[in-house]
Amino acid sequence: MKIFRLFIVLASSVLISSCIKEDMSDCYPTGDNLSLEFKYTGNTTDDESWFNKMIDNVGLYVFDEGGNYLSELTQVINKANLTSEDVPGTTLRVPGGGRYTIVCWGNVGGSTLISNPSPTGGTVNHPNYDGTRSLNTQDHNYYGTLTVDVPASGKVGGVVRFRSAHINMEVCIKNLVGKEYASMYPKVEVHYAMPQYNFFDMSSIKPFSQSYTPSVGWSDSDNGNLASLALFRFMDDNPIVVVVKDYNGKSLASVNLRQTMLDGEITVEKLNEASVKLILEFDIRDMSVVVRIEGWSKNVAIPDLLF
Repeated sequence: MKIFRLFIVLASSVLISSCIKEDMSDCYPTGDNLSLEFKYTGNTTDDESWFNKMIDNVGLYVFDEGGNYLSELTQVINKANLTSEDVPGTTLRVPGGGRYTIVCWGNVGGSTLISNPSPTGGTVNHPNYDGTRSLNTQDHNYYGTLTVDVPASGKVGGVVRFRSAHINMEVCIKNLVGKEYASMYPKVEVHYAMPQYNFFDMSSIKPFSQSYTPSVGWSDSDNGNLASLALFRFMDDNPIVVVVKDYNGKSLASVNLRQTMLDGEITVEKLNEASVKLILEFDIRDMSVVVRIEGWSKNVAIPDLLF
């Protein structure tokens, strides 16, 4: 009997030691014990269909209570897997008896680089961002996070609520160049934008000093040239300047976005789906230009969003 008891003690000590070493694989349960539901409601408080409409993939990162990055749990969940169930989400198998923070970034595509995921040093920016080169656009990113306590045994669920990490911008140029003269299309430059987020909390960590040069095409519906891009979020009171040049690089117009938004009573604040469209109508006789703006009016009630 004493030998049997000694065996139990020794076996228990082995199990305990295997769970406190750096390799946590022996501590994981045999099945998924954390169920996550993904929600995004756009500019509403309850329309959950927005998630499927706007988010094509989710990059998921897990941190324990000590801030340690559990890299083995990192995954990018594609559209097919996100929509395989009635409710978008996923399940994870994490060590029981701990508190975990889940960080998610939606629409991680060719214009998104996530570096050094951590609670303190991680960044999100364009892969070509180096502080000197102009960029063409950001991805239409979304951000969500959740902190959840996982029991020592059994299962638990939680909801990751997403918010927008971008603002859509369009620049429409009318009466300057005809559709058939593609080689003479104007150039658009967007200056003084913010290029880098903190990975963990989506806070801005770089100054508004980045330039973007989106491609310019033709829009039949607008009957003019059109440049479209996504920028990381900015406020109504922003330093952004939009410059339109001819195909030779001569400046034709410079638009102060803050003042134009103020004059047009347009806001991007407290909105998930925020868009700003500048319309520049040229008079080729004297190259004068009239600037208009479209977007969410400040005179329209904004829902009480979790933003």
